[in-house]
Amino acid sequence: MRNSLPRLALTMGDPLGIGPEIILKTLSSSEVWKICKPVVYGSAFVFRFYMDLFGLDMSVNIIGENSDFLPNVINVCPVVQYKVDKEKIGKIDEEAGDAAYRSFICAIDDALNNKVEAIVTAPLNKKAMNLAGHDFSGHTDILGRATKEKTVMMFSCSDLKVSLVTVHVALSDVPELITMYRVLHTIVSTYDSLIKDFGIKSPSIGVCGLNPHAGEDGLFGSEEKLAIKLAIKKAQMQGIDVKGPFPADTIFTPINRMKYSAIVAMYHDQGLIPVKTLCFDKAVNVTLNLPFVRTSPDHGTAFDIAGKGVASPVSFIEAVKLAGKIVQCRRNI
Repeated sequence: MRNSLPRLALTMGDPLGIGPEIILKTLSSSEVWKICKPVVYGSAFVFRFYMDLFGLDMSVNIIGENSDFLPNVINVCPVVQYKVDKEKIGKIDEEAGDAAYRSFICAIDDALNNKVEAIVTAPLNKKAMNLAGHDFSGHTDILGRATKEKTVMMFSCSDLKVSLVTVHVALSDVPELITMYRVLHTIVSTYDSLIKDFGIKSPSIGVCGLNPHAGEDGLFGSEEKLAIKLAIKKAQMQGIDVKGPFPADTIFTPINRMKYSAIVAMYHDQGLIPVKTLCFDKAVNVTLNLPFVRTSPDHGTAFDIAGKGVASPVSFIEAVKLAGKIVQCRRNI
């Protein structure tokens, strides 16, 4: 196992979005085949449809029917039999949402049973999935419930890594969710991942405040005093090199970014605005605290360009490459 290429599950995402297109383009890249054995979880009909639509000279191998994994071929684990209606491309459709969800669930089952070492997810549409009766806020929510783990969302690109205390919630709900436990859990999870997944021997972490000027000693809010500072002190007592809270408008400057292996942000846009500004199209979403590796590109289904052949696979390729690297790091522990 240690010397073999890691087997990665690539989930197709919403078949009416750009997921199948970026997967096909990713599997057309020779560098991907040097770092992993990719298997697509989804519908073979979907990939044959898009290959014909884009005029791609590739072939599909159905895993489990007549053959096993083949190199340089679209290996598909046929979870669903969804067929693309060309008129529906780029639109919300509950059957497409169901196909995306069931493809992901099958990949999770295989990862839990050690049939694959990592999952790389193409984007799904949350509304389509919910219309199909699957009440989740996204991939991370599904993973948390399926594995019963308290997951943490991290974004990684080059030297910038940002973890989030809260994720897909309304901004008005964020303050009450900033508890000492949540902040501490995010700090500890980030620290452990930096060592286990990224091979950083002595990581350091910077923590954002929630309020302007990190609360200005309680002048602009109490979350820093009542939760964030306490979490930082408890983490320091565990031997973690962590500092803060710092104002979010200065911690991401070039000089400050160099001080830390990762930064913990309090809410979605606080962390994602700098990530997408500095690393647009190359950032990778990593789910922490799972028994297997999960990464994804840092973008959505892009319904506005679906089916047009213009979607960039760069972020998805980066997600595949990072998944392979993390698997190797975990193997070496």
